[in-house]
Amino acid sequence: LRCPRDYNFQSRFPNPTNDKYIIICSKSYGDALLRYHRSYDILPSVCRHTGFSVYCQGNNNTELHNITTIKSFTLHNADARSAIMFKGLQGLLLLSIEASKFPQLSFSMLGNLISLTSFSISNSSLVTIEWDTFRRSNYLTFLSIEKNPLRNLDSRTFSPLFLLTYLSLRYTLIASLSDGIFVNNTKLVSLDLSHTNLVQVQAKLFQSLDKVLKLDLSQSLLQAGGIIDRDTFSDLSSLAELRVPVYEICCLLQEQIDCLSDEERNLAVKHYCQDIVENRTLFSFIQ
Repeated sequence: LRCPRDYNFQSRFPNPTNDKYIIICSKSYGDALLRYHRSYDILPSVCRHTGFSVYCQGNNNTELHNITTIKSFTLHNADARSAIMFKGLQGLLLLSIEASKFPQLSFSMLGNLISLTSFSISNSSLVTIEWDTFRRSNYLTFLSIEKNPLRNLDSRTFSPLFLLTYLSLRYTLIASLSDGIFVNNTKLVSLDLSHTNLVQVQAKLFQSLDKVLKLDLSQSLLQAGGIIDRDTFSDLSSLAELRVPVYEICCLLQEQIDCLSDEERNLAVKHYCQDIVENRTLFSFIQ
């Protein structure tokens, strides 16, 4: 959005009647002030705008400044260079990145999205999340990081997310999580860690998560002989649905049940452990 030669940029704002910017430029001419008006398309050609939502497919480096009418932004089949399109949308509430190439998330990418309540990134080659990425994401309640080759998370990654109620890390390559990683996420209701490389769950991993209703640890490497500490679930006082590899629950309750060796496992033992989970009586055995 450029002014003509010899004109100075004065202001720019969205036209409330269509999907265009109005740009105003001015210059002095003697004692008079000349103004120049022109309309520009708000969105690049790879995007479409419906109501308060924008959907973009493909790469573009057009910077969309703080257009308050855009509340939802979806980016499909693009790469990290296209982040410039949404980085300045301070009024954005929902952001979704899918089937793209975003190997890294950083504060510089999400730091200006101070109103964001929902963020998801799926199937986008994500490998690294910098520790301060969500430093200003204070209103985030929904966070989904699925189907990415993510292996590690800093213990501070989710610390600013005091309002987070839903978190999914399913279908990632995460093998371990530090004890304090969820300590500030006290409003979490659903936590999905299924289809990961988790091989051990520490005793204090879920401390302070007394509002969690659903916890999914299924289809992880825990199923291949991983370790679940006896006190792992002791703080989950609201838990209504727990999905874990059945045999690990059996071993967790070994003071009440004689767990069988790998060769001796049978359906009767598996069914008994599953009944404990489905009947929500797990805690009466643990405590």
